Amino acid sequence: MKFWSSALLAMLLSGCASDLGWSLMFASEKKVEVRELARANVCGTQQELSAVSLFADAAEVERWQQSRGLHLIDTGAMPAGPYALVEMGLRPSSGYGVVISRKAGIRKDMLVLSSTYFSPAEGSTQAQVETSPCVLMALPPDFYRAVVVMNQSGVVQASTLNKE
Repeated sequence: MKFWSSALLAMLLSGCASDLGWSLMFASEKKVEVRELARANVCGTQQELSAVSLFADAAEVERWQQSRGLHLIDTGAMPAGPYALVEMGLRPSSGYGVVISRKAGIRKDMLVLSSTYFSPAEGSTQAQVETSPCVLMALPPDFYRAVVVMNQSGVVQASTLNKE
């Protein structure tokens, strides 16, 4: 009994206590695979928070690239959409990054991506240049009400639900 009360307390103190994290925790999951198409260390992000964007097709990715003034990928060579762009957020130096697992899941009508976020080791020397790492993922064709990015601790890091 002591174990279960400790486990419940740990879940409540973690990101699972959020409404979204809690509902996803107990939803059944259909396993799917996603594929990384491109990544960059500087994606023009101006906010510090992580974000995820859902694009229906290559034309939307091209418009995003133009709005940021960068060339992440040749959109003419992309497979059919949809796509998710995961942005780590603005960081003060090099040494940051995000990796998205190719193994994902559909829970309810939301695509859940598993991610690992990296930061430089404490006390390490890094180039003092602002970075904003991002990764563009090809998603399986389907309808997604939202895309949710869970970090390595099982906490919701970003969601397209925040943009509604």
